[in-house]
Amino acid sequence: MAGKDTLYARWLSGELSEQEIRQLKESGEWTELERIANATTELTLPPMDVDAAWQKIKAAKMKQQSPIRSLWRPWLGAVATLLLLIALGTWLWSGHTRVSTAAIEKEEVRLPDGTTCLLNAGSQLAYNRNRWDHKRQVSLKGEGFFEVAEGQPFLVKTDLGHVEVLGTAFNVRARDQRLYVECYSGRVRVMAQDELIELGPQERLRVIHGVLEEVEIMQSTHPKWSLGQSIFDNEPTANVFAELERQFGFRIVGTIDLTFTGSFDHADLDRALGQVCLPLGLGYDTDIAARTVTISQ
Repeated sequence: MAGKDTLYARWLSGELSEQEIRQLKESGEWTELERIANATTELTLPPMDVDAAWQKIKAAKMKQQSPIRSLWRPWLGAVATLLLLIALGTWLWSGHTRVSTAAIEKEEVRLPDGTTCLLNAGSQLAYNRNRWDHKRQVSLKGEGFFEVAEGQPFLVKTDLGHVEVLGTAFNVRARDQRLYVECYSGRVRVMAQDELIELGPQERLRVIHGVLEEVEIMQSTHPKWSLGQSIFDNEPTANVFAELERQFGFRIVGTIDLTFTGSFDHADLDRALGQVCLPLGLGYDTDIAARTVTISQ
């Protein structure tokens, strides 16, 4: 795992991998970060030019010549951490909030207007609570099921496209260059590939590697993952195994270049592996102690 200063900076910017989040939680440091975050939201910070402060520190350091110069070295890590915490406090004070889930985890997030978002494993939701009355907007990485309270337009931004609604229930998944939007009630507008598409109840839209596919009709009233099942339609096995990793916290080893149509249940790893591997004629070996699964043809 990276050095703490670098790791905390990447946590602040939302760039941690699922493995790093899991390691932080296992070590107990995640709890400490959350404690700092919660405490910092209560602060009223005076204006501070962080860049100017850093320039002063650099200028002071340049004036020091050996051997005096070496006296600075023990303090540099502390200074970097202090600047990071100042930046963290400023970021939190401005109202920014981020919720992340690691492997196995699912979490329901209640937004300031009563809107709820159920985050799937290995996902991240970010929003600004101080500007919520002005703009209902969230950023999503991964997958989330939203039940939106009535009010001003509600916008979900992803790297692959944007989804806008007034008041409805819908699911968004943005992973691996694939955007899935499923509308369960009300209407949603999807902006992707410079096209604006409107979806009604029980309609689904997919954008696969930049290609906009036709709107499809669904039979379900909730996303299957929220009910304990992951479903795939002609999806690369690499994506399927990545979802197995998110749902069970095991590392999947083995490069298999196939596609899969089917589903797996979240309740039992061995059953889930059988549901994926057996139809494809694949074998698998599970190492419980190492938390790894080796796939073979």
